[in-house]
Order: sequence, then C-alpha cells, then structure tokens
Amino acid sequence: MRHDKLSVRPYLQLRGSVLVETGVFEQKIVNTGLGPAIVSTFNLSVDHIDVDGFRNAIALLESGANTRRWEFNDLKEGAVIQPGEEILLVRKSLLDEFTEEEFLHYNASFNKIVVHICYCSMYGECRSINQGGSLPVCKSI
Repeated sequence: MRHDKLSVRPYLQLRGSVLVETGVFEQKIVNTGLGPAIVSTFNLSVDHIDVDGFRNAIALLESGANTRRWEFNDLKEGAVIQPGEEILLVRKSLLDEFTEEEFLHYNASFNKIVVHICYCSMYGECRSINQGGSLPVCKSI
C-alpha cells in the first residue's frame, strides 16, 4: 500500500518569472510528481487582504485599473492537475518598450500576491504549497 501511494504522489510547484527581455511577468503551477493533484482549496491574498481570484488581486494592485492586459486562471476546488501538466495562473505582458520604473512596479506587485493551494493525491493525502506567507491547513478530500 505504501508503494502504491508513493507511486502516484503529486508534487506541485509554483514557478514565477519576470522576463526582462520580453516584458512578461507570469506565474505558473506545475505538477512534477507522479500522480494527479486534486485541488482542495485555492486562496489568494494581497498585502494580507484575502481576495477572490486573480482578477480581484490585480484590480487591487492596480488600484482598480483595467485588467484587460492580464491573463488569469483561477483553480477551482476539485480541479485536477495531471503529472507533467503546467497551468498558467497569471501573466502580464508589457508593451514592447517599457521603462525601468514600470519593470520595478510590476516586479514589486508580483511580490505582493500570496498564493495558497491545498491539493491531495488519489489516496486523499493532502499537502500545501504557497508563494509567500504561511502554509494553510489542508482539508482532506
């Protein structure tokens, strides 16, 4: 039984990047484990304020500015991330030419978003992953 559980254990990683050459800011989640990850909770906060989804997080960061230049993907409870699957959570593409001030602004903004994800294996063993902040308590599925 232990071998079976280990052979299908998921392992999620948050991967954020700031590509200076292209002006792209993005964060992805990748399942580098052996089995599917079943999302039990997906929470976001900005400056210690809980928000409902990336659209609201970006609106808060941008002081209510237009969020059309952003791409979002909020994970829902029960979502399944297959082994090797990579999901874009949020991306911002700046214009071809951007100033150092804009770069620093968006880099600082990204650092204010805290992502908490609880996920479980097919056997109901749950783990937490977060980008900044403390780990949340995971509920079993």
